[in-house]
Amino acid sequence: MKFTSLYKLSEQDKEEMIRKILPEKPPEDVMTVNKIIWTEFIKYLNWQGDVIQNLRDGMAFSLNEIFELKKIVENQETGRKNNRNDYSPIVNSGKIVREIPDDWEDIIESVNDGSYREKYRIGNYKPVDLGREGIIRMQIAGFDTEPLADSSGRAAITWVAMELLNGKNRMKANYKTGAVGGWKESDMRKYLSRIVRPSMPGILGKSIKPVIKFTYSYKEGNQSVNNENTVDELWIPSLREVYGIYEDRESCASFYSSIFADNTDRVKKSAWWLRSAAYIDSYRFVTSNGMNDYCNSNEMCGIALSFCT
Repeated sequence: MKFTSLYKLSEQDKEEMIRKILPEKPPEDVMTVNKIIWTEFIKYLNWQGDVIQNLRDGMAFSLNEIFELKKIVENQETGRKNNRNDYSPIVNSGKIVREIPDDWEDIIESVNDGSYREKYRIGNYKPVDLGREGIIRMQIAGFDTEPLADSSGRAAITWVAMELLNGKNRMKANYKTGAVGGWKESDMRKYLSRIVRPSMPGILGKSIKPVIKFTYSYKEGNQSVNNENTVDELWIPSLREVYGIYEDRESCASFYSSIFADNTDRVKKSAWWLRSAAYIDSYRFVTSNGMNDYCNSNEMCGIALSFCT
């Protein structure tokens, strides 16, 4: 019997239980044993309480979070994947990444009434069903980071996908001059706008905010363009947004340092595109081990969907 169960027994129940254990003992001995057992039990409870309090005082996690963290790590070690094609780490820099229990209607309402910063944290995620593109966990990358296209301020929440869409795509078909026109004229941008955007469900689809994005690009004559700006509802991250480097080329863009603290955080199921140009014929991408590299614009790579609400 567990201590928690023993603690709930009445005096009569305790005495009857001990009599069953010590059937040959006289009543006075039974009572002595009863007193000793319960005295020691209370000491044990007090000691456990001190231990638990010391643990709580010395740790950033609550006990429930510790147990949850242990379970998550054990699941990762055995290689178990969930039905959302979960290949992204659920423990990020020692923090448990939590799913938002609210539905998208509640999330959008929190944006409208300004309570989103109180209710959610950077790193929290919410799944969205994109049909043939899969069920994608959208993770909060930042609050009030992206300038709204109508110049009315900044979008409340920026979301970046934890896993890649089911479909892959190229940045541009012409591998020789694929970065001319950059993100603005890329095949990837057209794919997100024409194919993925209509699949955004319900109130979420109606609540996505057009924002201004800044990207390193190229134009005719092999001339590079720093901080080229576009207005986007859906996009893929840039080099600066994921790595925080090349500030002179994309200095106006944000760095989502909380969800991309190191290369482990950048690993997804396969290589995935960044919208930043590398050279006149190529774009940046994230490798399978989280490093950044570049390849021809006509290569097929994964897509990390991003948007603002």
